[in-house]
Amino acid sequence: MVPLLTLKTKTIMKKTIIITMAALMLGIVANAQGHRGSWQDRPQRERPDEATMIQERTDRMAEKYGLDEAQKAKLLELNKTYSLRIGRPEGRQHERMRQRPALDEKKKLEFEDRMKE
Repeated sequence: MVPLLTLKTKTIMKKTIIITMAALMLGIVANAQGHRGSWQDRPQRERPDEATMIQERTDRMAEKYGLDEAQKAKLLELNKTYSLRIGRPEGRQHERMRQRPALDEKKKLEFEDRMKE
C-alpha cells in the first residue's frame, strides 16, 4: 500500500501552513497599528467666540421661523441669557457653574451648609 502523504509532502505542507500563519499575523498586526499620524497632522479648527456663536444661532432660528427684526432682537437677548446653558458639552459643567449668575443669599447659605456636612 502506498502512503497518501509522504514525508516530503508533510514537510512542505507544514512550511506552507507556517508561512501562511506568519503572513496572517503580520497582516493583523499591521492593521491594528492604524493610521495614527493622519488625524494628528491636520490643523486644528478654531472655535468661534461665544458672541459669534450666539449671533449665528439667532440668525439660523430667525430664518427658520421667519421672525421680524423685533422678534429677532428679543431672541438674541434670550440666546445671550441662556448661552451658558445650551450648546456646551456635559464635561464643562464646572465652567458653567463658575459663569452662572450669582445665587441669592438664601440659596448660597444652604449650599455652603450642605458642603460643610
